[in-house]
Amino acid sequence: MPLASVQQRGRFAGRDARGSPERRIMRLTGLVAEGYRSLKSIRLEFGQVGLFVGENGVGKSNLYRALQLIKAAGQGSLAYEIAREGGMQSALWSGGRRLAQPARVILGAELENDETAAKFSYQVEIGLPPPVSAGFAFEPQVKEEKLSVEAGRRPVEMMTRKGPAAFARDGDGRRVEYPVRLLAAVAGWRFYHGFRTDRDSPARKPSLAITSTMLDEDGGNLAAVFATLAHIRQDTVDLDRAVADALGAELDVPEPGEAATFGLKLPEFPQRLFRPEEL
Repeated sequence: MPLASVQQRGRFAGRDARGSPERRIMRLTGLVAEGYRSLKSIRLEFGQVGLFVGENGVGKSNLYRALQLIKAAGQGSLAYEIAREGGMQSALWSGGRRLAQPARVILGAELENDETAAKFSYQVEIGLPPPVSAGFAFEPQVKEEKLSVEAGRRPVEMMTRKGPAAFARDGDGRRVEYPVRLLAAVAGWRFYHGFRTDRDSPARKPSLAITSTMLDEDGGNLAAVFATLAHIRQDTVDLDRAVADALGAELDVPEPGEAATFGLKLPEFPQRLFRPEEL
């Protein structure tokens, strides 16, 4: 009988109050998944080793994938990972929903520090962007994110994110706005000294349809950047002028589905669209 195993035991190095190295062992104790693929609503508890046992097609892979998406959320790559597996239309619960029920995927993990017995809870809620927002139709959007710790009588929210706003607890336990703007600015640095233009360049490939306001260092999201300018910002004046001046051509950026693409129209061949891999 097919099965999959989960063994989650992370080691985190830090310093104690005296400045000496300490080792904290965080163990996965629970998983929550709602509205994800075949998982309408499920909560699992884990011991040292968890086994998912069942026939093919009963949802074992979706449980395992839910854990991978929680990891991606912690790394800041959740939207990319969902887009890579087909976008929100593929990730959403495959069954029916009530008419007024919003389309949501909720994923959560519970962890425990084996040495201090402190319990941590992380949950992220993903949905579709509003019709008037800056986002592609089936692009995943984080609606809410929450990190809690339970070291006493009740859980305490250490960090909360609702849409673009984020809040955290300071050293005195007060809830303050989290300074994400400076972190976002530093994370947004890009270096283009090694940009490839050969036939196998990432810039020549279709890219996932994710709102992209900045070009990746390898150019791999070039098509998504063009689509963002053309269909979300609806401002390609400078881009069109640059393409015309440099290549004497017209840039064509179709409305993206799961992937964003682009092509060039040359005056010599007005009826033909040249794709990047042809140029």
